[in-house]
Amino acid sequence: MICKAAPRGSRVRGLVEYLFGPGRSDQHTDQRVVAAYDDVLVGDTGDTELGRAMLAAELDFPRRAFAPEVTGGHVYHVAISSKGGVDRDLTDDEWREVAEMTADRLGFTAGGEGAVVRWVAVRHGHSSAGNDHIHLVANLVREDGRTHHFARPDWTVLREVAVEVETRFGLTVTGQAKTGTPGMSRLEVETQRVTRVESPRERLHRGVRASATAARTESEFVGLLRAEGLVMRPRWATGGRDTVVGYSVARSTTPGAGEELVWFGGGKLGRDLTLPALRQAWEPDPDAATAWRAVDPASRAGQRGVGRTSPAVSGRAAAPSPEVLADAAVRLQQVTAQLGAVPLHDAAAWSAMARDTAGVLSALSQRVGGAEGLGLVKAAHSMSRAVVREPRSHVPASAHAVSLSQVARASLTVAAASRGGSAGTLILLTQLVALSRAVAEAQRAAGRLAQAQAALDAVQHARACLDVLGGPRALPEPVKTAAAGAALGAGHTKSPVELLREAMGPGGRRPAPGVPPPPGRAGPARRGPVPPRRDRDDDLGR
Repeated sequence: MICKAAPRGSRVRGLVEYLFGPGRSDQHTDQRVVAAYDDVLVGDTGDTELGRAMLAAELDFPRRAFAPEVTGGHVYHVAISSKGGVDRDLTDDEWREVAEMTADRLGFTAGGEGAVVRWVAVRHGHSSAGNDHIHLVANLVREDGRTHHFARPDWTVLREVAVEVETRFGLTVTGQAKTGTPGMSRLEVETQRVTRVESPRERLHRGVRASATAARTESEFVGLLRAEGLVMRPRWATGGRDTVVGYSVARSTTPGAGEELVWFGGGKLGRDLTLPALRQAWEPDPDAATAWRAVDPASRAGQRGVGRTSPAVSGRAAAPSPEVLADAAVRLQQVTAQLGAVPLHDAAAWSAMARDTAGVLSALSQRVGGAEGLGLVKAAHSMSRAVVREPRSHVPASAHAVSLSQVARASLTVAAASRGGSAGTLILLTQLVALSRAVAEAQRAAGRLAQAQAALDAVQHARACLDVLGGPRALPEPVKTAAAGAALGAGHTKSPVELLREAMGPGGRRPAPGVPPPPGRAGPARRGPVPPRRDRDDDLGR
């Protein structure tokens, strides 16, 4: 679905004549109004000159009556089209639903009786390119003489409408709307398709997001990035080295290999990963500038090769004790159960939950490597697209930021898992699937369908990873959240600690493949991998 707003104009009559006329290539057929601010106008075919003149006069009346000055023109025109040759043609009733949704989201219906924006939607067959479409025309002078002002940029609203219409009517998906992660460039998509390896930018994105969620202060963030083997370059405010206003990161290179560092700014990794955005979720840190100076390449300007290459920083933490993972799983379970207190309409709060959930997924994906962890990589990227970032604003701190930060820290200590991997890792992932599902259900129930689909993709990918790793013998039932209305079940009969103890073999690990379980214990059930819904991430590792 494509929504394209044309430059504003000043002649309603001329636009009406075009829409009901034959078109530039005689492509207009069966012209009619399919939706309007007044139902009386629906069905008007404009088949006479008098009829077209009356329709134009009806639309333009408020502007003629009050004659206000409207900067840029008072005639608003947007074409809404499906993809020709791929999508089915919508019915008049479906197009009416699309037009009414668009008018409502643009604010045309607000203001009450006698103060609305007058608008009509005209359908006149396929375009010369074969696209089924409608034209929505509006007079930006309201019926009470006030000029309509868009509460948000119209292009962001139109993008949201397009995504929702694509989901509702099963049309071709053309892009993302207000999600936290920018889409890949054509070169990145093609390179990933050929190499089947995660792009450098997306790999950095996971590392930064994991560290940002695990950190509680800016100094901790810098330290965690360094422990992940990333090189940082702070951007200082003009006039000194006392205030950092941004940052760039790069993956460490091998000394002596002659490789160039490839830098990415935080905003290029994710719209919610800029330094001002990240600071919303952290505690105040008076030592932040000191931490940045310690890693700033400019402070080592005299050293050979600084700014070009950098040795990797080693330091993978040892596998944690079972109690650490059990505690992390309990925290996830508690957070999921408490989501019922979050109002559905609070998009910022749910975006904060999606952001922190994506951070935990990113953290765990850093440690569950190889082909077995591919599902977690995809889940982390998908959940990051469930974050809604409003223009000129930042996602606030989550009410559960401290708990999820501790879970992310625990996840970063998980040793690489395989089919014989840590049972604690599997219990933690099980709870993470439940939390992701709660976020998806809440976004869907609130009508934020683009973000809901991204979260559902994350659930499918994480669940597939759990299946590949061989989940614990007893899986917790979903916990129902009042907010989503149908998210996750009515509570667990067993806590993550109990499940962990049941699922673990000697030494706190699941029995290795081919090794019989200890006497008196059944081996964990194994299920074959369930392939997730195919999306752009499916080229990774295949």
